[in-house]
Amino acid sequence: KEACGLYNEQKYEEADELWQQVIQMNNNLVIAHDGIGKAAFGRSDYKTAMEHFELAGNKLNYNEAFSAYRDEIMIQISPYLFTAVGIGLVALWVVLSRTGKRVPASGTESKKGKKITPLRTMIHPFDGYETIKYEKRGSILYANIILLLLFLVRIFSLQFTGFLFSSVNRNSINIFYELFQMAAIFLVVTVCSQAMSTFIDGESFYRETYIAVAYSLLPYVIISFVSTILSMFFTNNEALLLSTLNQIGVLWTGLVMFIGLMKVNRYSFKKTLLSILLIIIAILFVIFLLVLAYSLVMQFVSFIQDLGNEIQYRT
Repeated sequence: KEACGLYNEQKYEEADELWQQVIQMNNNLVIAHDGIGKAAFGRSDYKTAMEHFELAGNKLNYNEAFSAYRDEIMIQISPYLFTAVGIGLVALWVVLSRTGKRVPASGTESKKGKKITPLRTMIHPFDGYETIKYEKRGSILYANIILLLLFLVRIFSLQFTGFLFSSVNRNSINIFYELFQMAAIFLVVTVCSQAMSTFIDGESFYRETYIAVAYSLLPYVIISFVSTILSMFFTNNEALLLSTLNQIGVLWTGLVMFIGLMKVNRYSFKKTLLSILLIIIAILFVIFLLVLAYSLVMQFVSFIQDLGNEIQYRT
């Protein structure tokens, strides 16, 4: 009660010792962590303030403490950072200069039969997917690697996204549920895409659709990883930049997927738009069927449980 009184009077330093005693008895008390955080912030112990503001779920004060802590760190490391960046740029220039002077011995023929990488379709989607379709140089292995990276980046993002930008409880993350969810979404998208391509005279096989959709996820994977890293260092003042970066990842992936489906099915632009519309409708229909099936199963299970309880009561 005395700590609360001092807290309400904004005497955080005086209340700090009392709050320390309180959390020894109840470490889950939000107001205690908030009070300790404010006291630590008042004495410029920003790291301790951040820890307790995070435990208290106080993102507003955490943002202020994190901003001050980041400024402290940047002042200390800025000389070394600029030196490292300068050395890195010089090293990059040297590498590019030497690479530019090399002449391939076998010309373009050395690439004949080589599998197209997701990086190629990300940067040159028209040329990349044309090669996948007409020269059969897509790789299931590369596609599966992208899906694995997508899963790993998803887990990494859930676990390490900065507190200011995280909306999940890290202690309640279920890896198996995330894996099932990702696999189910990918399966529904690829199956519906293949079904609609068959319906409107597409020329792709499921293998090509699988590769086209998986390859298109690379921009999202890369930008999600970068976004997660940046979220550890950004404050609310840079939230717009982080949001814009994530939107670029989604739009880039959507554009590459659009081009990929257009090329593997040999569609025109208008026909690709029609196929995307039909795919979305098909996905919604599948979701409706799954929800309906889940509801029916749960009702049946509930009926069996009620029936079992009634029989047990009667006997």
